[in-house]
Amino acid sequence: MELDAHDLARLKSQVSRGEVILFTGAGFSLGAKDHSGRPIPSVGELKKELWELLYPGEAFDQYSSIGDLYGAALRQKKNELTNLIRSRLTVRPEDLPEYYLPLFNFPWLRCYTLNIDDLESAVGRRFELERPPITISARDAGDHLPGAPAQGLEVIHLNGVVPNAPESLTFSETQYAERIGNQEPWYSRCVVELTSRPVVFIGTVLNESLLWHHMELRKRRENLGRDLRPTSILVTKELSRPRRDILRDLRINWVQGTAEEFATEILPQLHIEATKGFSFIRQHAESRPSTPVPLVSQILGTSSTELFRVSSTSPTGRRSKRGFGTRKKPRRTKSGLDTATSPFTMRNPRRASPLST
Repeated sequence: MELDAHDLARLKSQVSRGEVILFTGAGFSLGAKDHSGRPIPSVGELKKELWELLYPGEAFDQYSSIGDLYGAALRQKKNELTNLIRSRLTVRPEDLPEYYLPLFNFPWLRCYTLNIDDLESAVGRRFELERPPITISARDAGDHLPGAPAQGLEVIHLNGVVPNAPESLTFSETQYAERIGNQEPWYSRCVVELTSRPVVFIGTVLNESLLWHHMELRKRRENLGRDLRPTSILVTKELSRPRRDILRDLRINWVQGTAEEFATEILPQLHIEATKGFSFIRQHAESRPSTPVPLVSQILGTSSTELFRVSSTSPTGRRSKRGFGTRKKPRRTKSGLDTATSPFTMRNPRRASPLST
């Protein structure tokens, strides 16, 4: 497996600044096994197992979609579906191949995955990692909202994660339709980062309708004009010619290969840059406030007196002399409003910290 010289040089620079996002699909987990020793199923294999659950003994209909099969099983055999999903998509740590160590022991800024298996949890138990993985379900983020400081590698499951209830795992068309109308913080954050940060996609051809829907909404809403997004790479074994052209227009370059090949042939070339990236991420984490972003429900439950006290306290813990709802008047300079005092400061996105959230 080889990267274009320009792609490799660009990737080295991005890694040294700790700004690369990892995005994984089904092909990323194919080296893992469940607790009975069977390989984690591909989409095609899972379709056959769902068919057997619903229609035992009948000939498999290859035209049945994973969404239809999952939706039917959810309505007709919910308990059996729960057992099947949890048994087939819970990863056994002892059987993990060694190449998952460099894939997770790398200075990714963040990781998004379309998979619902618990691969990163198994990797965290199997290997000693610089940044232990933090599993987050985009469908049930709980207290861990975007913007809260993280001491480990955040792994956000966009379609849910086992052992969550089957209703909270996204497979069927009706579930996708339901989610399109929701304003999910992690999905919105994912789309922002996919269009503003360098990404390494592994094991996916990026054909998820919900993801494309959110990206199209962002494009229409912001109308960014000139495309300044950084170039990303996609690592997968096969990719159709039309899909390559579409992704190339989005500054995503295809590299033929597997997760194992990327881990064993490309990542060793980034060792020096990875060390710098870990250092950069560590320094940034230490400089961030330790107080997590509050939930809306927590804010609504806060008394007006307490809200006034929190709002008028500076990040250093000292109470501000200005009251709640007031702001210091910006002073004028020859170039306009003083950026040090204006509440409407416009920052150059190309000079922003690569780790800003």
